[in-house]
Amino acid sequence: MRLSSQGLLVACLVSGASAVANAQTTGAYCDLAGRWEDQAGAVYDLSQEEKNGTVSVKGTLRGSARSGHPDLRGTLEGNLVSPNKFKGKFRNWEKPAGKAEVESLGDVTFTVSHDGKLDGKLVGELRWSGTHRPIEWPLKFTRAAGEWPAEWPKLPDAYVKITDVSNGCGRGEASEEDRYADTAVWHVETVRYEVDFRPACLIHDAGYSGAKTDDIIKGGIVDFLPHTQKQVDTRFEEDLKDACRADVRRTARQHGSPEEDEQAAINKCYSISANTRHTVVRALGEKFAWKKRPDLRGRWLGTATGDWFIDQTDRVIKGNWMNVASGLGGEFRGTLISYDTDSAVQGTARITQCGKRTEADISLRYDPKDPDRLHVSGGVKDTLARPQ
Repeated sequence: MRLSSQGLLVACLVSGASAVANAQTTGAYCDLAGRWEDQAGAVYDLSQEEKNGTVSVKGTLRGSARSGHPDLRGTLEGNLVSPNKFKGKFRNWEKPAGKAEVESLGDVTFTVSHDGKLDGKLVGELRWSGTHRPIEWPLKFTRAAGEWPAEWPKLPDAYVKITDVSNGCGRGEASEEDRYADTAVWHVETVRYEVDFRPACLIHDAGYSGAKTDDIIKGGIVDFLPHTQKQVDTRFEEDLKDACRADVRRTARQHGSPEEDEQAAINKCYSISANTRHTVVRALGEKFAWKKRPDLRGRWLGTATGDWFIDQTDRVIKGNWMNVASGLGGEFRGTLISYDTDSAVQGTARITQCGKRTEADISLRYDPKDPDRLHVSGGVKDTLARPQ
């Protein structure tokens, strides 16, 4: 008769099966389909079906010698009434060999935790030879989820193309098109001087975005995430003046201009073009263009996935979440990637719901205009908000 109670446990597991798959991506029902075992070795094979909004569960129980009921067979049928809670009926349908006909009837309820622990009970009665006896059996089942790999997948690189975060010397979104202020032209005596400021402006835009990108002036890769606005603006001023010196000297030498004309042209470039551009960004950059660096550390509240706790070290983001009500939990690791107008954490989530494990891509989108919200997509979908 103890096995009967175990059978009920199994059926419970079945009820949650299909729900899990949905829950892992949408926060819906547990998916409890498959094989479950208890400590006595009883085996439950469960199936689950969702139709017209109802998640139904059916299952069969096969007893074990260690349980003392090797021939016990039973069925469980019912529904998931919440993401991880089952209600249904259990019935013993096969007469044990060589024994009087015994029937077990009862109501089964159970919940399943995110790590696959089923906790519930069967309340009913035993019937045999005209005798009825009340029963109440605790249900304690687990589903082996296995172990996660010791190593996490390699974190994505934060690198982006500079034209994806920059537009040159002008306002607007990132673009490869030339801008009206990319160049400046003036004359000293009869010589026409033209200076190309576009590389300096591209680097400056990337710096304001906090991007990791190509340093098209100094070479190599530059990561602007730890740079302050003042540092980026100072680099901008230096790049503008370098452009003045390089382009003016090249033109002066092509025309054989005297040294004093060359220096006059450089000074005019400084005062009219380089200093003007630098003054504008220092005065207006913070208000109109500077993108505040994301600080994602701390607790966030999900509408469907419960509480999230996020840690951040530079671009490396780690976190975990848990929703007891749906049996859904997990952890993730990712890279903070800086784009033109927003940022995103791209990485991998390890999701556990009702004992079923899934590894999936995950993205957390951060908009500096709405810094108290994160939009989660991929293997988990939700909108997170900072506690008020």
